[in-house]
Amino acid sequence: MEKEKQVIASIEDTNKRVDSFLASSLVDFSRSKIKNLILSGNISIIRNNSKKTLEDISQKVMAGDTYIITDIEEASTLTPKEIPLEILYEDEYLLVINKQANLVVHPGAGNYEDTLVNGLLFKYKDSLSNVNGEVRPGIVHRLDKDTSGVLLIAKDDNTHNLLAKQFEEHSIDRSYRALIWGRPAKASDTIESYLSRSSHNRLKMAISSKGKFAKTDYEVVKEYLGALSLVKLTLHTGRTHQIRVHLSSIGHSVVADPLYGSGYSRYFNRLDGDIQSLIKSLNRQALHAYKLGFIHPKTQEYILIEKEEPQELLNLYTKLGF
Repeated sequence: MEKEKQVIASIEDTNKRVDSFLASSLVDFSRSKIKNLILSGNISIIRNNSKKTLEDISQKVMAGDTYIITDIEEASTLTPKEIPLEILYEDEYLLVINKQANLVVHPGAGNYEDTLVNGLLFKYKDSLSNVNGEVRPGIVHRLDKDTSGVLLIAKDDNTHNLLAKQFEEHSIDRSYRALIWGRPAKASDTIESYLSRSSHNRLKMAISSKGKFAKTDYEVVKEYLGALSLVKLTLHTGRTHQIRVHLSSIGHSVVADPLYGSGYSRYFNRLDGDIQSLIKSLNRQALHAYKLGFIHPKTQEYILIEKEEPQELLNLYTKLGF
């Protein structure tokens, strides 16, 4: 279940960093937890009678600001649940799994039982890092619910912090493949923008003049009748929905993307019935994190993990001759 707290800033709090201010105002919330709540869109700010989602952890506080913090109950209320986990690599410090589509990474938004975290708690109990709070044990980074692929989990706090530093320094090698509508004018390119939460739909992210910088490289690998293209994508940053928003911004959304993938019937109508049926049968977006490379925090070895797409995508790609 969710719980809500409210904090109002006084004149003495003016110009404090919002993450520091909230952490000092809420004794049960660490600065790290406040940061994670901001990044996950669970803190709102009311300023000058206008309410919006707080997005910048370093934003300065103004007197009279009202902050509304929505949090879920701590891990003691989370139920370990046996959920299939495909483990690609594991040692005493970390593990890498192949996350299936339609699996939420951590609890939230009314789902507290059927997430990856519940599965991790069932298998590993207390042998997971706690850096990101008790409701996100082991979680170093995330994949969207409907995105499959390689995901890194930390077993202890020191490992977690060292891996998180690699993510912050953008030294982790993260590559994806996606099936997109149409064929981009350029066979390869770099998309750069600032991303922030959409003012029209809180579930979506949007390109804006402010927010967080995001950079994505893409390369067309194969194409089909100008209607579909298989692209390889490399992330330089890791923003929420980054790939999906960037591809949509150039007019080539990910196939079967429920948030950003509408308005492409002109491409769909070029396809034969069998391919149309395969696309209609997808219950996930055609986006897969197939490669993850990182320096092991303990051994200093470079670890490279690759995993091909799940069968529902491979069936479609085979039909397309990919």
